[in-house]
Amino acid sequence: MHVGVIHLGRTGTFIVRRLLAADRRCVVYDRSARTVVELAAERAHGAASVPDLVNELDGPRTIWLTGRASEIDPTISELLPYIEPDDVILDCSDSDYADSVRRAAELAVRHVHYLDVGICGEMQAGSSYCLMLGGDESIARSLQPLLELLAPRGYLYCGPAGAGRFVATIHDGIECRMTAAYSEGFRMLRAASTAWTDHGPDYEFALSDIVDIWRRGAPVASPVMDRAVREQAAANEASCGLPEMRR
Repeated sequence: MHVGVIHLGRTGTFIVRRLLAADRRCVVYDRSARTVVELAAERAHGAASVPDLVNELDGPRTIWLTGRASEIDPTISELLPYIEPDDVILDCSDSDYADSVRRAAELAVRHVHYLDVGICGEMQAGSSYCLMLGGDESIARSLQPLLELLAPRGYLYCGPAGAGRFVATIHDGIECRMTAAYSEGFRMLRAASTAWTDHGPDYEFALSDIVDIWRRGAPVASPVMDRAVREQAAANEASCGLPEMRR
């Protein structure tokens, strides 16, 4: 299966490199010619424009759209004069699920398949992530070999158009609240030695040791906690500073 990828940010570049590593042919386009040249040096086929990318792919085409939500509608407008019935567009931007529902309906009139792809985690080397898809179930299942290459740890067909983005949005909300809870807990531990001096014990916690023991088996251990610790350490290094986590 030959694949096109438009917008070569972190996610798009990751998709291309993962597929190239599996000997899949990728045609790539980005407004930044430098990014296209870099991936062309890694065996991707660089396209000079959106029409060029479409013409380089055999039908039915599979085209990934990555990048910002604001880029998706303009990119689909660029694609419309050139794509054909049974082509597949996969949108893994951070679009609102309602926009995914609208796009799927608009493209269905042209018999073009649109799948929204929610990402939980970050698609980059060494990161943990999974994919969730919304749209036509038969099309999603036909892409199983491709999805297994991109997300060997897991992907899920979630339901009709918009379902993938909806599930990812709920996940992101949970993750944000988890991050806030971790940050508040770390703040309270840091503040304990000064806040309670006049009213109780004068604690001086070794935060790196606390985090380390939590990571060894406490229910709160998670990649979200690890990231929260790294962010807190970077933000507070010059002042009170959260010590670096042990590995």
